[in-house]
Amino acid sequence: MNIRIKKEITLVIMLFSCILVPSCQREQKETNFIAITPEKAIESWEDSIYLRVSYSLQASDSGLTIADYTGHRLLKLTNEFELDKIIGKNGRGPGEMINPASFVFQNSKYYVLDRGNKRINIYRNDGSYEKMIKLTGEVN
Repeated sequence: MNIRIKKEITLVIMLFSCILVPSCQREQKETNFIAITPEKAIESWEDSIYLRVSYSLQASDSGLTIADYTGHRLLKLTNEFELDKIIGKNGRGPGEMINPASFVFQNSKYYVLDRGNKRINIYRNDGSYEKMIKLTGEVN
């Protein structure tokens, strides 16, 4: 028999051994699952707010804030998930935004990445508009 054929046969036998031997184990390990139960859930909003695509949300002691990307606004909710206020609206003017992709709440202000207008809008904690910072280049 040719040496090359012997090597190939040996290689095939080794491969089958590597595949078959571990799969012949009779003992199966038990999988432990952790149950996750929601603490609170939103069944529906009675004020007809429709939440579209959201890229960013932030929880705090006072509730939850969501960046509504296609709704062009921030939604601020209470701890009971009731609408507290809407920050911003669709547009290109001061205090308006197009596709808010992300935000940060710091020093009692919301810093919102306004992707569509290529800027950062700054809002006070009460939702009123303060100012904007224009961005240059591509905004991702």
